[in-house]
Amino acid sequence: MHIIIDGYNLIGRGKGLRGNIAAKRKKHVEDLSQYHRITGYQVTVVFDARHSNELKERQEWVSGVLVIYSRPGEQADDVIAKLAGDLKDSCIVVTSDRNLRGVVTKYGSTVMYCGKFESQLHNVLSEQQGSGFNDTNKVSDLTYEYKKMDALERAKDDGIDLTLLYENLTRTPTERIENFLGWLEFVEELQRAKEKKGRKEC
Repeated sequence: MHIIIDGYNLIGRGKGLRGNIAAKRKKHVEDLSQYHRITGYQVTVVFDARHSNELKERQEWVSGVLVIYSRPGEQADDVIAKLAGDLKDSCIVVTSDRNLRGVVTKYGSTVMYCGKFESQLHNVLSEQQGSGFNDTNKVSDLTYEYKKMDALERAKDDGIDLTLLYENLTRTPTERIENFLGWLEFVEELQRAKEKKGRKEC
């Protein structure tokens, strides 16, 4: 799995891009390098040139992470869109930018909000410091969680009410069957009442 990250979108989440941007960028890349080492995922992070001194697009490898700076006049979104267009459904794009999310989704890429990824990044690094995270099953579960969360976020964006879905997921399989049978019985009762009313009108 290849994870492409909208660098400044993630760094600026919440408090915005304030303070020592270069130091924050360095710490951000260090954390992503650890994440790459633990999970084995290929990680690419893209930064806008406007917050750096780059005169042209530049790429560099930092402890296993590909860091890309867009060229002047080009936004990180443009670079990310190109990458997603090449990788299609084999990548996850981390961004909270609505327009970019719409573009990469059309390529079949999985999309995750920055807040979701930030939480996952923290959990992975914390677990590694504790009991260890370098486990095949956990990495597989992580991929599943990414795709599941993306589907739910897209449903929310489309205005779909997920209340009943969440409620149903809290039930056991037996409870779900019983609930379904209850609704089926209710529908059958309505049908009988309709037929009875029709006979009376005749």
